[in-house]
Formats: sequence, C-alpha cells, structure tokens
Amino acid sequence: MLEILLKKKTFLIAFGIISFIFAFGFIGSTFIFPDPEQVFKEPQWGPEDEEYCSDPVNRERDFTRCKQRVRRFEGPSLEHPLGLDDQGRDVLARLAWGTRHSLEIGIVASIIITFFAIFFGAVGAYAGGIVDDFMQFIVNIFIILPTVPVLLVLAYFTKDPGFQFIIEGHVLIAVIIALVNWAWAARTIRSQVLSLKERNFVNMARVSGMNNISISLTEILPNMFSYIMLVFAMSLGISIGSEAALSVLGIGVDISFPTLGTLLYWARVLLSATTYNITYHVFIPPGILITILFVSIYIVQSEMDEVFNPRLRKG
Repeated sequence: MLEILLKKKTFLIAFGIISFIFAFGFIGSTFIFPDPEQVFKEPQWGPEDEEYCSDPVNRERDFTRCKQRVRRFEGPSLEHPLGLDDQGRDVLARLAWGTRHSLEIGIVASIIITFFAIFFGAVGAYAGGIVDDFMQFIVNIFIILPTVPVLLVLAYFTKDPGFQFIIEGHVLIAVIIALVNWAWAARTIRSQVLSLKERNFVNMARVSGMNNISISLTEILPNMFSYIMLVFAMSLGISIGSEAALSVLGIGVDISFPTLGTLLYWARVLLSATTYNITYHVFIPPGILITILFVSIYIVQSEMDEVFNPRLRKG
C-alpha cells in the first residue's frame, strides 16, 4: 500500500505541503519567532534627542519627549515579510504561532477521535452480540446529533472558569471537537472490522487457539493500520476546520490566543473597522494558509482512500 502511495505525485506534493506547514508552525514558533506578542515601536526622536533618549532613565523620566509610536499596520518589508498588525505585532510570527496552536488542537482532537473510533467500532464489531448492539446504540446517538449546534453550545458553556480550571485553554476545545465528531469514524472502523473478522487468517488464528485479545492485537489491528491512518487524516482536517469556525465566531479559544481561527476573527473585525488597503496583509495570510492546508489534507485523504479502498482503485 505504501509503495503505491509513494508513486502518486499528487499525494507526495500534498504531503510535502502539509509537512512544510507543520515545520513552519512548530519549528518557526520555537526557534524563529519566540514571542508573537512583541510590539514594535518607532522612536520619535530628533537628532538632538538621540543621545538623551537613549538613556533608559531619561526615557522613563521624560516620557513625553521620548515617547515611542507603535508601528501599526505597517506593510510587508524585509524586516517583517508580512507586515505588522493593528497593535504593531509581527503578522508572520503570529501566523507561525497560530498554525502551531491550530495543529495542536487538530492533533489532540484527532487522537481522541481515533481512540473512540477504535474502541466503539473495532471492539463492538469483533465481539458482536449484545456488546455490538450497545456500542452501536451509543454511536447512533452521536451520529444523529446536530453537530454544529451542539458544538456551539458546548463551546459557549465551557468558557466557564470551572471548565477552564479542569482543562486549560485550547486543549478543552480539542476535547469538545473530538466528542462531537467521533461517531462517523467509529462506523467506518466497524465496517472494516466486520469484513476482516471473516477472513481466513482470522479463522486460522481461532483454530490455533489464540484468544480474542491476541487475535485483535496481532491479526486485525495490523491490517487496520491503513484505515486508522485514513481516519486520523480526515479527523485532522475536520478538527482544524471546526476550531477555525468556532474561533471566527468568537466562541472558540480565547480571542487573544493566536490560532488560525482567532487570526481570522481579528482579520474580520479589522476589515469591518478599517479599509482593505490598510489590512490586506493582516487577513490574507491566515486565509490562504488555512485554505492550502485544507486542500492538502483533502488530497492526502482522497489518495489514501483510493489506495486503501479496493472499490475506488482505478484499473
């Protein structure tokens, strides 16, 4: 399967783009842009004030003479490739940190979704009988829930300080997104396990005396790895998109916390309060990045689905 994927140019290009975005978010925020909240100011000093105001004591004592102007809405330059925002902060630095935090939310939510999918899908399907019926009852309840309204309600009420004390910050949003979006993945995993449990190699394992746990861990799960990775890839895109949608509305993570969603939130606010010519370098970068990320994840997921699903393979 892996050999087939590595021969697909579209998969390699999309995977390379996703890898670059991951590197930009995690490596960029750690080593290149350590402080996304740094405010860049410009001293309003004349030649005669340069020496005087260079002394920190004089600057503090004579603030009026040595005051500094925040460099708001500066356009792209060599010093700041994407310019500065309305508070004089580097847009590229905030984009790197926003990418990192959105990816963290997506990864945490995807891990939780994948775990629930394996537990409710694989365990129930293999056990069968009343266990499968009970687990499918729970899965069906979550499937019929209206995802968007439930997500909005949970995100709003969990802004209570009590919830924030239990689970801090953006991790809480990741948990909420996962709890609302896991059921479809469980149904997908279940259908694959129902097919695998009737295969000859599983029957041979039963005849040889292996118990159910050993069969699940050594025979079924290894053959499910490709589908599990497919579920994870799909969950990643859904989770990042859900966070962005909530944050754009102002009910996701704290709006002062940089994610791709909150960057778009502030871009929307600034766009309504100013003009396009002033803010174009603030709202275009996060919009382009999140679009490229979604398209790349969709391409990777589609290529994986085509390889792992025999009915979609081209002759």
